Amino acid sequence: KGDGKAKKLDAHWDTGAWGSCSTECGDGIQVRSVSCSSGHEEDCGGAKKPPHSRPCENHSGCLYSVGDWGECSAHCGEGTRTRDVHCSGPKCSGEKPATKEQCNNRDEACDACRVTIWGSKNFGGWEHTFEVGEYNSAELEYLGVKCDDISSLEVFGYSCEMHAFEYGDFNKAHGGWEAKFRHGKHDAHQIEQAGAKNNDISAFKVYRTDKRTYGPDAHDDGHGHHDGAHDEHHDGESDSHHGDGHHGDAHHDIGNFSNDKNMTGNIPGIRSGAAAVSAVAVAALLAVMQF
Repeated sequence: KGDGKAKKLDAHWDTGAWGSCSTECGDGIQVRSVSCSSGHEEDCGGAKKPPHSRPCENHSGCLYSVGDWGECSAHCGEGTRTRDVHCSGPKCSGEKPATKEQCNNRDEACDACRVTIWGSKNFGGWEHTFEVGEYNSAELEYLGVKCDDISSLEVFGYSCEMHAFEYGDFNKAHGGWEAKFRHGKHDAHQIEQAGAKNNDISAFKVYRTDKRTYGPDAHDDGHGHHDGAHDEHHDGESDSHHGDGHHGDAHHDIGNFSNDKNMTGNIPGIRSGAAAVSAVAVAALLAVMQF
């Protein structure tokens, strides 16, 4: 009885070591053992019982979540690109991965300049593609372009422009409407909004400009995408891009075909559908003319 009474009088709280935090990333709880030395908690009632648990914070398991790099801010040349970087908890250890970096981009439209014309259907039906150059009504007819049945067109090239005319001589003999189109696709409604009437384009020029229009669906409706700074440069009969060998530019005139023994030299870069005008068709036309 004496030993038991002594244990009761000497009773105190025994505490164990704190355990690990209940979470590896964020706020959690740590626990430990707390017991009375006598084996009976009532014997330790005179002293405040130490806490069995306490809040804790652990960041050892917090990791950075890194997203994919976005598109380069520049279509042609140096720019920047960004990505999302998030910590999975309130705090991540280590250096945070970069969210921005330099990039260099140059897609096909940076250097290309061509126009594709469709007829009968919106971006369907018959189709012809033209590189940089001038195309009058006679040449378009020879290539099979139905000038009064143009349903849609696409200008491909950030620095590319198409200048369309109502009359086949580029409106030289008499005035008519003119319309200009920049990089992007243009349906029948957009073609008319730009100034081309009745789906009828009798002649046009394809050339490069010093300004660029970006965006896969950008179109010139006369209010935003159109760059008028260079209009006067291409309105007249002459064009500094033609005849100087710049970027393969060429002037096309079907009237010269009868005197040219190598007619294919007059139509560089013209593609009808997926193929250029064939030498067989050209030879056949020569034979008819000579007859």
